[in-house]
Amino acid sequence: EDTNIDIKLIRRFKVFGITLFKKNWVTEGRMRSAFNQRVTRTISMNILLQLLRKNEHLSVC
Repeated sequence: EDTNIDIKLIRRFKVFGITLFKKNWVTEGRMRSAFNQRVTRTISMNILLQLLRKNEHLSVC
């Protein structure tokens, strides 16, 4: 599915020019990587919080 969409996009952007497509692709990639970093950060923080809570519970007992 993804490859077909990419080919369609490339064909469409050839009308506007490959440079525009390349620019959009690079910025989209940067945004995606930034979003992924944010998600992984929040997930790791949640895991750390859960571990801390478990440790607190153990220390109370």
